[in-house]
Amino acid sequence: MLGAIRLSIFLSIVFIIAWVPIADPLWLTVPAFILLALSLFFSVRWTSVIRRWFLLEPFVVGIWILAWDRAEILVLKGSLSLWAMIILSEVMSFSEILKALRKFCVPLLLINTISLMYRYRFLLVQEAARMKRARYCRSFDSSNYFRRKMKLWWLEASVAGQLFIRTVLGAERVYSAMCARGWNVSGN
Repeated sequence: MLGAIRLSIFLSIVFIIAWVPIADPLWLTVPAFILLALSLFFSVRWTSVIRRWFLLEPFVVGIWILAWDRAEILVLKGSLSLWAMIILSEVMSFSEILKALRKFCVPLLLINTISLMYRYRFLLVQEAARMKRARYCRSFDSSNYFRRKMKLWWLEASVAGQLFIRTVLGAERVYSAMCARGWNVSGN
């Protein structure tokens, strides 16, 4: 029950951040102070929050490219929402978040998909590293710089396609094995 309350608090803050009018950005100080108070209340480790924030902030700053006229406000909103989600991930474990989502009656298929993605993300990273190492070992080219770069882009695209195909085939094998052992989507 406590996890559902925590999740609802953080999602409410993100909702408030999203609904603050762009014309009046001064209201964004309210959710910022609430986030600061919550992070102090939950005694969040600041080193971990700052490290994660610097890792993920470039994706938020990418908004500058999309919207030049309102970019500062959108980046500020995105940064505050990112801060809220980072603090939520520090406060709650992944399994607690999934349990809270179940209490909010999120469709079970979506929860299972998120859970399986989280569980098998290591396999995807490992498979990508293996494919990259294999491509590197097989693609020695001593031609000029431009041809190497063009070939590298083509090879990266083909590696991404192959990774997608291997992921789909691997997911089908895992799903078949799980179904053979009695697993179903409803979790019964």
